[in-house]
Amino acid sequence: MICPQDVMIELYKRNIWHNEKTVNVLSTALFSKVTKISVAALRFFVGRDEENEEEDDSDDDEETCLVDIKLSNTLTVADMKDLSEKLFKHVEGIHEKFEVKLLYLNLISRLVGVHELLLLNLYPYMQRFLTTPA
Repeated sequence: MICPQDVMIELYKRNIWHNEKTVNVLSTALFSKVTKISVAALRFFVGRDEENEEEDDSDDDEETCLVDIKLSNTLTVADMKDLSEKLFKHVEGIHEKFEVKLLYLNLISRLVGVHELLLLNLYPYMQRFLTTPA
């Protein structure tokens, strides 16, 4: 079954719908309650899809540039901060698989790193996953 976000992503990759409206629609898909829709949007913004996961020789610099190019063309730094805060609040409230939370945290940390944002609650939240229980 083909989903609408998959069609939009494919059209974006083929430079047919390569505009800010497509990116804005896909950014709203990040907050979908349907996991499949949000994961597709997350993979789009992080720069990973099923074909790239099979290939281990992908470059981190290319992925960072994908996030920067896709979002920077449409959003200001204030919007980036607002988006990262909304994403973080969303990730705190969802009860999804660990892999889905990792995709969200990957996108949030890339936004914070690329645009030099300050998101104070992110670091204690991530520290919970890095420490082992005693």
